[in-house]
Amino acid sequence: MNIRTECRNRYYRIPLTFKLTAISVITGIVLWVVLDYVQSRRIKDIFLAQLTERLGHQAMEDRLRFDRYVKVYQHLARLSIIQKNFSDYIESRKWHEGNIAGVAYYDHPPPWFPSRSMLHTLASPGYALLIDSRGNVREAYQSYKETLPQPLLHPPGLLIEKSSGQSYLITFNSAPFLVTSAPYADSHQNLLATLMLATPIDEKFLNASIGGSTNRGVAALLTPGENPRVLTSSNLTAIPEGTPLDVLKDGYLMTGKEFFDYGSSELVVRFASFISMTEVNSLTRTLITKERRERAISAIVFITAFAAVTFWITQRIQRVTRRVADFSQHTLGLQQQEIQKGDQLHILEERFQHLTEEVVRSREIIKKQAEEQAREEEAKIIQAKLIHANKMTSLGTLVSGVAHEINNPNSFIMSNAQLFNDIWEDIFQVLNEHYKKNGDFPIGDMKFSEIQSLVPRLLNTITKGTERIKNIVDSLKNFARADTGNLDEKVDVNKVVENAIFFLNAEIKKFTNNFHVTCSLPKGSLVAA
Repeated sequence: MNIRTECRNRYYRIPLTFKLTAISVITGIVLWVVLDYVQSRRIKDIFLAQLTERLGHQAMEDRLRFDRYVKVYQHLARLSIIQKNFSDYIESRKWHEGNIAGVAYYDHPPPWFPSRSMLHTLASPGYALLIDSRGNVREAYQSYKETLPQPLLHPPGLLIEKSSGQSYLITFNSAPFLVTSAPYADSHQNLLATLMLATPIDEKFLNASIGGSTNRGVAALLTPGENPRVLTSSNLTAIPEGTPLDVLKDGYLMTGKEFFDYGSSELVVRFASFISMTEVNSLTRTLITKERRERAISAIVFITAFAAVTFWITQRIQRVTRRVADFSQHTLGLQQQEIQKGDQLHILEERFQHLTEEVVRSREIIKKQAEEQAREEEAKIIQAKLIHANKMTSLGTLVSGVAHEINNPNSFIMSNAQLFNDIWEDIFQVLNEHYKKNGDFPIGDMKFSEIQSLVPRLLNTITKGTERIKNIVDSLKNFARADTGNLDEKVDVNKVVENAIFFLNAEIKKFTNNFHVTCSLPKGSLVAA
């Protein structure tokens, strides 16, 4: 026995259930690996695109909120000067031109300061200044502990002019400030005083303007130009002021850079939203892990369902095998053979082959007995023919039942083998590209270099096995079909020779591996398989 025959025998000793389950497991693993590689990157790209879009919309909304909040200070100044407490206080003051020696400072809200209800509803300025008609600061109130900036303590006329009736952005000592002022005149339109409100644009101001939230990332104001820096942010611990934008690119996802300028302000800023890449990667890993878990569940369900179907098919094949064995023993009187373990399709094929050989042998024996009985008594001849007819009738009944029991699962196996073959061809292209780029990689307990030749052989063997079963069933149906008894019908001699080789295939292989037949008609050449 050569090595090839020994390997084939070992292969046939493996149960069909195990082989089909192994194919489904390998295919499921390969499919899972390919989908994991492709979908994980796709999920990450889609998530980053959606997150970037969300941050862009968020930055635009924050910019609009910031704009509205800046204008609130202008409204606050206008509403303050028309309050009765303000007008009463200003008209009771007598500021003389020479009396500018000192500025009255307040630690608590002075009488002319906006009411608490206005501050609660609108905004709370950091500094409030009363300026006389000549531009001198007379009284000052500050809610910040920091010292009042000198440009506010001695405001130039241009600052008063620019901030009058509008919100004005400016920098004092490199720090951004919002300044707005409103003039107060008497009934004769004589200027009596100017109320100036100022507040630093810092972390507190930015959070108050956009409505701070832990789910919105970090909003920041950036300086204009080619090398922007952070003026302030909604979280100075994460993004301190003065940080160059280039430093933040590696650690944060940044979107929504919107320019912001207002009126004739000298300060032009850009709005941007940031989210930590650590948070982005964590969210991405969570999504990918969830998707992998769902895909793994689907793969397990698929493999389990296919294994159950395979078990059901093999059980039906084993039942057909037992019926063939029982028919051979009880109807044809053949010696019972022990049912082997291994590939159920191969065992069934051997059973049919053995049955075919025994039927042919029985026919020869009956024929010889009929010839002998034709010289011995006529009654015995008739009896022998009846026995033969009964056996052939039983054989026809068996063939009809066997064909019904086998054709359905056999067709299922053929279609699934073709489906797995199509799936493998598609998957193989992706895996082979990955193999060429990255080298060999494991799939299950095997390497891709081993699987790429093993899977086609397994699928090809299953396809050939189902085709041989179909040919056997068709041959038995033709063999058991009752003839008309006419001797004047045309016969395809090539078909007769082909069927004879098929039925005697096992006997031929016992004696030679080099059996070859060439027919005289253009049917072609037939070789024992």
